[in-house]
Amino acid sequence: MVPPRHEPLRIMLTVVIPTYKEAENVDVLLPRLFKTLSPVFPGLKINLIDDDSRDGIDEVVRKHNELCGGIISLIVRTHAKGLASAWKEGIQNSTTPYVGVMDADLAHEPADLNRLMEKINEADMVIGSRYLPHQMVFMEGKSLLVVYLSKVGQALSRFILKLDVYDMSHSLRVFRKGVFNAVSPLLRCDGNAMMIEFTFHAQRKGFRILEVPIHYGRRLHGKTKLGILAEGLKFLGVLRQLRASDRR
Repeated sequence: MVPPRHEPLRIMLTVVIPTYKEAENVDVLLPRLFKTLSPVFPGLKINLIDDDSRDGIDEVVRKHNELCGGIISLIVRTHAKGLASAWKEGIQNSTTPYVGVMDADLAHEPADLNRLMEKINEADMVIGSRYLPHQMVFMEGKSLLVVYLSKVGQALSRFILKLDVYDMSHSLRVFRKGVFNAVSPLLRCDGNAMMIEFTFHAQRKGFRILEVPIHYGRRLHGKTKLGILAEGLKFLGVLRQLRASDRR
């Protein structure tokens, strides 16, 4: 059941972060998250879901937990792998009424989570958007081709799925956990495509979705694990599947 709306901002929040070979970035991200969010959210928790990186992330978490009061949970998965299942596991293991999702590569600013949560009383889900009209976000470290394909993909999604959302695949978002509970049985995709499913089913069930323009930064360490071709094929498959289910 979704909590009633119009609650005060000082509410409990869990931030879910999937990781794979991101220990160096997480070492930078965790103190930023704690410094930015803990004064606003006294019940702040951070869930890291790691796909058996074996890159020293356990030591990174142990170090920062000593400084942050033990609010960080690390789940290392040796069997289930993949971005979508990591999101699901991290959200399902959250014990707070509100959940935020962000990437581990430092492309997302912790301060933007605050900005998204400031709008949560007006909606059930707030997405950090890169593509709101007249508010195009400069994406550091992304080629013009990648930006162009991403923007075209979002426009195609809006047209095919008939949604009033400009950036339905972006992972940076906050939502009431009840929204996820309501749609999780319908989520079947892998990778970033799961966020399209999440957005689609949430709106179809009548949950209110808002978008807020965000800063999209550059990865500091390591390389992205997403392939343009593979993600593009998944993306088209998801659109076809969701459109077909909508017609039924």
